[in-house]
Amino acid sequence: MALPWSPDPAATTDERLWERLSEGDQRAFDRLFERYLPRIYALAARHCGEGAERAEIESVVEEAFERLLASLDEPRRVETFAVLALSVTRSALSRRAREPRGS
Repeated sequence: MALPWSPDPAATTDERLWERLSEGDQRAFDRLFERYLPRIYALAARHCGEGAERAEIESVVEEAFERLLASLDEPRRVETFAVLALSVTRSALSRRAREPRGS
């Protein structure tokens, strides 16, 4: 059974939004940001630890979205945007874990 067509932008797939973002559609970024902020923030908060300051978590989130935007022109190595978003977040967390504390 086919799902009914919906003109609602919220019904647009992540991959189509990613495509539109690569074409310069700022609203596509806004939609992806709204969808993925809770997941990326939760992942960052969990890995930063219980005592992590909000600024540290937000810094990881910011870096993750910056990396996503920077990867727009790179060939996709993953099948879904969700995998890409969580992968760049884990990468940002790994990089931060290797940084010396207090510097």
